[in-house]
Amino acid sequence: MSKSDENRDSCIYLLDSPDEINRKIKRAKTDPNPTLSFDENRHEVFNLLSIYQVLSGKEKEAVEANFEGKGAAALKKELTELLVEDLKPIREKYNELASNPSLVDVVLQKGRERVEPIAKQTLAIAKQRVGL
Repeated sequence: MSKSDENRDSCIYLLDSPDEINRKIKRAKTDPNPTLSFDENRHEVFNLLSIYQVLSGKEKEAVEANFEGKGAAALKKELTELLVEDLKPIREKYNELASNPSLVDVVLQKGRERVEPIAKQTLAIAKQRVGL
């Protein structure tokens, strides 16, 4: 998975639906070796295992043991479940905010009111120091 690739299917976006995540992970390239290990020479498997490790919070050895004898399909299934669950609160909050733009406006206004005095003071100091 690569965020620099122009192909939208090459990475998981925070707002991807569970179906999109499932499709992308299923299509993620792996190799025919049934043994799953953190071998940096096996880039695709290493990448998927690394993502799984970060999301699961497990040590590398525990991740490898979890998938011992199971193969890439099992890894992809469990990784999809983790991703869908971990990204769910982000999708929900985004949908809540997107359906209520006035709430976003209120939050932005409060933020502006809070930082505007600080920004004005900083600008005044900068002007004074450069002689304006």
